Amino acid sequence: MLDATAAARLAAGDGVLIDVRAAPRYRGEHEPIDPVAGHIPGAVNLPAPEYVTEGRFPAAETLRHRFAAVGVAAEAPVGAYCGSG
Repeated sequence: MLDATAAARLAAGDGVLIDVRAAPRYRGEHEPIDPVAGHIPGAVNLPAPEYVTEGRFPAAETLRHRFAAVGVAAEAPVGAYCGSG
């Protein structure tokens, strides 16, 4: 589980914090689980269903491209959260 300190460091620019929930949950438009709607400030959205299909990940190069598009660098710390634990 990503603790609050780690989330704060990543969201403040010391790495990338990725919210892997569907875009409406990230934007706070729909929240069936969490007590507060929306995302951790500074987090980027990369919904898992967009890169995991039928229980499988795409080729490594495809993943590198997708993660680079949201600011993930090879050596930077990365944290991810789904909101439901």
